[in-house]
Amino acid sequence: MPIDLRAARLQQEAFVLLRRGDNAGALKALAQADRLEPDTHAYVFRADQAGLRAITLLLEGREREALLEARRGAALDHTNRNARQVLATTALNAGQVDDADVQVDSLLLFDPGNAAGLRLRQAIAAARGGR
Repeated sequence: MPIDLRAARLQQEAFVLLRRGDNAGALKALAQADRLEPDTHAYVFRADQAGLRAITLLLEGREREALLEARRGAALDHTNRNARQVLATTALNAGQVDDADVQVDSLLLFDPGNAAGLRLRQAIAAARGGR
C-alpha cells in the first residue's frame, strides 16, 4: 500500500522547516503527517518520521524525548541516519563513548560521507583524548 501523498509532502515540509530552524513548525508538520498515514506497517515512513522528530527534539534540548524517538526510528529501520545520529549524540553527551562509537560506525557504514557522522567521529576521538 503506498504512503499517503499528503503525509509524504508534510514529511518533506518538516525537513525543510527543520533546515530553516523552525523546529516547532517541523514538529507540527510531522504530527500532521502521522495523522494522515494510517498504515502502521509503513516502517520506513514511520522510521523517517521518528528520525526527523528525534533530530528536532534534540535541537530543542529535549534529549530524553529525542532518545526515545531515535530508538523507535532505529528499531523500525536500522539504516535510519537521523536516528543513528541522535543515538550517537545522546550517548556521547552521557559519557557513553563506546556506545556512541557503535552508533557512528553504523551511521558511516550506511552513509560513509555523512557530515554529522564524521563530526561525531572527531568528537568521539576528542573524548578519548585523541586516540
